[in-house]
Amino acid sequence: MRKFKFSKSSLDNLKGVNLHLVRVVSRALEITTIDFWVKDGLRTLQEQIAYKKKGTSKVTTTGRHLTGHAVDLHPVVDGHILLDKDIPSIYFDKIADAMFQAAKELDIKIVWGGNWISIVDKYHFELDRNKYPA
Repeated sequence: MRKFKFSKSSLDNLKGVNLHLVRVVSRALEITTIDFWVKDGLRTLQEQIAYKKKGTSKVTTTGRHLTGHAVDLHPVVDGHILLDKDIPSIYFDKIADAMFQAAKELDIKIVWGGNWISIVDKYHFELDRNKYPA
């Protein structure tokens, strides 16, 4: 299995993220079969409003990114960050597998936006609100 390392921008984007979630993301990167990039962690209210205006977020003041309880992860394939909307689901499934395995090992409960019904967000992982309120 390949060992991946966080890029400088991934490390920067993990600043301000809840330590429990940082531990899960870090462990997931150690065990994943596909590299990934941390696009977003902690967001300001202004950033969250901008995401809502662009249509890439459905919430403003209740978003878990505002409290550092969420991250968005993008697959990296052959050294390229995949950003478009037509990314094959298999990449997200591999990242999710690593995230859930890491969370289980660390006994940290997470939620994946890829499992949501009304708004599917395969990039998004967050700490469970019931166990980790803001």
